[in-house]
Amino acid sequence: MTKQEFFTYIEDIKSDKILITDSVDNVDEEIETNCWSISVNDELSKEFSVDELARFLNEVKADRLEQLRQSKIKVGLIYYVWIDGQAGQLRFNFVNSNHNKLPFRSRLTLGTKENEILTDYLTRPHTYFGTTKVFKELIAV
Repeated sequence: MTKQEFFTYIEDIKSDKILITDSVDNVDEEIETNCWSISVNDELSKEFSVDELARFLNEVKADRLEQLRQSKIKVGLIYYVWIDGQAGQLRFNFVNSNHNKLPFRSRLTLGTKENEILTDYLTRPHTYFGTTKVFKELIAV
């Protein structure tokens, strides 16, 4: 698979519909509906730039913001992105802003910039184990 084929393959993620709720009782459904993962092998990851991956994620976030604007539920979204080292995947999710913590059971290290996570994903072998490093930001209307 080429880089262009990969971006074509994941294009639909940009416009996938999300679950928007203001309840904290539906976190499992939010995670199941609003979580995506992408996976590239070590060889293909060398063809990507952090900026290309960040641009894709910014387009995803812009779509989610528009879905928030169209929603009758007045709540923000917490966007977060992390590396699942065991699966070799970059994952990202959206939960409503009424949650007071991210839904992880493992120990977390919060990154200060999304690009930290993206750089780690593209430059490190995809067999990372240990503390989960997460970047999060609030997306609100």
